[in-house]
Amino acid sequence: MAKFSKIEQWDHTHKVIFFNPQEVEREGETTEEYQDKVIVAEATKPAIVEALVRRQFSVSDELGILRQRNTKKAEFTAYNDFVEEAKTLADSILAGLAE
Repeated sequence: MAKFSKIEQWDHTHKVIFFNPQEVEREGETTEEYQDKVIVAEATKPAIVEALVRRQFSVSDELGILRQRNTKKAEFTAYNDFVEEAKTLADSILAGLAE
């Protein structure tokens, strides 16, 4: 499960959510660096899930997988499992916002 780290304004209409912090030691000092990020218009579950899915699948890829879900079942199952994991990750990120 990912740990939420921070959210910042990216531009006038988007926010960047950093998650999965990891402690890194440099020159005798320990700092926290973020391993992952997503850029969203709003910090909602649907927006975060879509951003996570887009990192892995383009819209064309996704439509092709969905169109062939009955003929390429293994590919669809892998895609569907990925989306379910993205939903769980989005819940984890949003739970961190509430802390």
